[in-house]
Amino acid sequence: MLTLLFLIGLTQASARANREPSELPSVSDSIIVDDMRVTLLDARRLSAEEYRLSGGNTPDLWTGGGFHFAFLVENRPGQTIPAVLGEIRVLIGSQVYNSVTNATSSKPLAPYVIFQDVETFFGGTVYGRSIRKPLRPRPGATAGVVEVYIRGGAVPGGTTCVVELEQGATHLPEQQTLHRPVRADDIAYHWFRFRLPPVD
Repeated sequence: MLTLLFLIGLTQASARANREPSELPSVSDSIIVDDMRVTLLDARRLSAEEYRLSGGNTPDLWTGGGFHFAFLVENRPGQTIPAVLGEIRVLIGSQVYNSVTNATSSKPLAPYVIFQDVETFFGGTVYGRSIRKPLRPRPGATAGVVEVYIRGGAVPGGTTCVVELEQGATHLPEQQTLHRPVRADDIAYHWFRFRLPPVD
């Protein structure tokens, strides 16, 4: 029975991963996988000022393209620590837009990420206050906002874009206060795919 449930889960996950971009959730939509919920709060084109604020001290490498995203990420209910960030990538058509997908990379134009408290983001930042539909986390879920800057080349008009965020759900005893570092086998990583609306 457990094997059957596992295979059904894999089939459903595969179906979600293979959906056409037009069928994917978009801004203000949520995806739940492994009891972890991710919501794409906002997606917009990266401005020159945002590039500078995101530590962009290499103007010769940036050709004016890029994206600015905000995600509400909720770990599994009962977990006392946030979900773990994995990779971040944008696809234009079938091509990966950002060649560096790991925010901890020292390579030029790696994704720039800011982790923020939910209340601070919505109430204390200009970006958070500009989001028309501020969502609240589920009761009992450890949550935060993951703000992402993706720098890169010019984005052609009329293209279909998808953002993929990899997040790790932690599987620790409920309400446990950790007295040790989180281990790799405590975390199950999953991809969350969202269709981008036409970005102005």
